[in-house]
Formats: sequence, C-alpha cells, structure tokens
Amino acid sequence: PIDVVDLGEAGPIRCNRCKAYINPFFIFFDGGRKFKCNLCAFDNEVPSNYFVNLDMNGRRIDADSRPELKKGTVEFVASKEYSNRPAKPASYIFAIDVTWNSLQSGMLARCVQAIKELLYSGEKGLPVGARVGIMTYDKSVHFYNLKSTLEQPQMLVVADVEETFVPLSAGLLVDPYESKVVIENLLDSLPTIFEATRISESVLGASALAAYSALKDHGGKLIIFQTSLPTVGPGALKNREDIKLLGTDKERNLYEPQEYFWKKLGQDCCTAGISVDLFLFPNAYIDIATIGALSSLTGGETFNYTSFDGQRDGLKFSEDLKTLLRRTFGYEALLRIRVSNGLKVSDYFGNFYMKNATDIELAGLDSLKSIGVALHHDGKLDEKMESGIQAALLYTTASGARRIRVHNISFSNTSLLGDVFRLADMDTTVNYLAKAGKCLNLAWDDG
Repeated sequence: PIDVVDLGEAGPIRCNRCKAYINPFFIFFDGGRKFKCNLCAFDNEVPSNYFVNLDMNGRRIDADSRPELKKGTVEFVASKEYSNRPAKPASYIFAIDVTWNSLQSGMLARCVQAIKELLYSGEKGLPVGARVGIMTYDKSVHFYNLKSTLEQPQMLVVADVEETFVPLSAGLLVDPYESKVVIENLLDSLPTIFEATRISESVLGASALAAYSALKDHGGKLIIFQTSLPTVGPGALKNREDIKLLGTDKERNLYEPQEYFWKKLGQDCCTAGISVDLFLFPNAYIDIATIGALSSLTGGETFNYTSFDGQRDGLKFSEDLKTLLRRTFGYEALLRIRVSNGLKVSDYFGNFYMKNATDIELAGLDSLKSIGVALHHDGKLDEKMESGIQAALLYTTASGARRIRVHNISFSNTSLLGDVFRLADMDTTVNYLAKAGKCLNLAWDDG
C-alpha cells in the first residue's frame, strides 16, 4: 500500500517557485533550515514546524521515518485549500434503457441481475458510504424514490424531455444497504413493468442531462445502458451510415462527432467530477464516435455488445460491469506534471479534458487508466547532474477522502542513444506510441 502522509492544516511542503511537492530528491542545507528544489533549483526556507537538524552526512535525522523523504510515491492528505466543495463518498446512478429493444435482447433482465449481484452478492461491492440511484428511460425519463422508509419504490415520470428536471429532492440517491429491500424490489420488478412496451426510441440525451443534474453537487459515476441510436430529444442523432463511403476519403467523416451536445455534456460532467461509463447493445448503427465523447472526456469506459443476446453474452456483460465498478476508483481529479530545468512537457495523450495547457482534468480514474506525456528538452542537460519528473494527482477517493498522490523519479542524463534504448521500458513505450498515434490521427482529422 502507498503511505499516506498527513502534515496538518498547512498541507504538504512545496517549493515556493515551481510548487513542486516535497520529495526524496530535495536537498536540505544550512543546518536543515533551507532546501533546494530538485526541479527548479530554487532555495526555500524550511517551515519552522518541519525543521530538524542534519546528520554528519547532510541528511535530515528523520529522513528514514518520513515516507515523503524516502519513497518515490506517497499520498498526502489534502488540506481545505485543495477542495472546491466538501469531499464526500462517490455517488452512482444507473440509467437503464427500457425500450422494446432492451426487453427483446434480454439486456434489461441481465442488467438488473448484474446490478443486484454487484450490490448484494457478498463479494466486494461499491465503496463504503457510496450512494446509489436508479433511472430508466424510453421516450420519457423515469425517476425512483428509494427511501428506506418506503415499502415499495415510487416512480416519477418526466415526459417533457426538452426541459428535463429532477423531481426528487430526497430519495433518488440512497445508501444501498439501508434501502436494500426497496432497491431489490425495484430491480426485480423492472422487466415486468415494461414487458408490454412497444416503444423503440429512447431519449438518451435527456436522461444523461437529468443524471448530470442529480450528480453535479456530489460527483461520482453515471453508468448508462443504451440499445439504439438516440434519435429524439436533446442531442438527437441522425443515422449517417452509408456503405458507399467505406473505403473512400469520406469514410473518416463517419468517425467524427456529429453533434456538439455530447461533447459539451462530457465537459460539464468532467468539471462536476462525474465519470460516465457506456454499455452499448446495438443491433444497428449507434454512432459511438459521437456519444462516446461522454466516456472519453470523463475518464470512463465504453463497452460495445453488437447484436447482444442475453443467453450468449449475458455473463460477459455481467462480469464486465462488476469488474469495472469493483476497481479502486477516484474522482474529481486534477493531474499536473512538473519537470526539472532543461525539460518541458510538450503534449499529453489519452482520454481527459484540459481547460488550460498544464492541468489534466479527470472526472474519474482507476488502476487501468494511463496517460501519455511527451517531454522535450529545451536546453542542454548536464550529464553530471540528474533530471527529475514529478506527477501530482489531486483527487477524491471513492470513500470520500481528498488526497494528493505524488510520483517522483530522478534519472541520469546521457548523450549515448544506446543507453536510452537499453534502459527503456518496452510496455510503457508501446503504450505511449499507441496513444500518441491515435491522438495525432484524430488531430489530423479535425484539421
């Protein structure tokens, strides 16, 4: 496990110039009263509450007892200044398509079964303190009051999808264990409630907007289950699949977003700390290039089950859902990469949102997310010195703790190309090249 360091209300020690966090490569001098930043070489005063003397070798006498001074990766408890709102456990909303397609394919039955297994199978479920909400939608959006004091869930229908609102002030997001009976009753009854439906169109955009409104003051995850192209309501899309375009220069247009609504909603979700995961079950064209912006901008994932059959594909879908939501998860994250003198960050590759040139916004992230970073050296690197990189991730844990995870590395400079290749990590190199190639290709298409 990663060591967690709590330095009190003042927060972690940082360089006054470049704002790098304290790490094992800071050099303390002047009897321990000052330190030199390993990234920008600025001399800083050591705060009085952090001062200790140096030993005969110039090391702090407490260096071996402080994780931030001996380990390359640590996690700091974030003080209040690092939060825009009080940190709280993540909230989860399951938004389920209940059109005719979802019943005929067996998706709805498999979906409610998978959610029940996730929440109540006895295996690792959602984090302690997490809150859960369930929505369904076809041509209308359906909300459910899941208060534990109710005997049966209450269904509220919003038919005006152009002006969608959340009709519940309480009861939409609940503790899954306090409301276990109510939630299980709802999940068991959903296939029966909609078994006679003949509605084939769904208002995915309105449902996503409503879920955003419900989650924007909390942060967490929105998990969407969709079976067809959303052709009505906000963000309605047209079927632009044309077999005549395949193999021509115009084919690439099919892979570009066609409606700005989805990109804007993805950006809003990212700002609010809402990660969106898409589970798609199409029998025909569904335009992942457009609606996929919801997951790509928010650090979520997209799963596609073409021609889904509940008997054949149900187990895989169920395991995918449970595996995704059982991973260690963080949300409302901000990542910044700092490098030492002579280096600069020139580009970033991956699924995220950036409002400025330095900060990567991640609505959600887990252990399988990775980001590529391109470094350029804009000055001569001294081979007698080392260069450093620090990645600082400010985020909220799924259980509601605001933390700063800091990774530090220091490496030798060399003018020999052979040394670079000899010490390179092949997995990292391939991962980076794949991300860079994909992002550059998309940028070329946009241009």
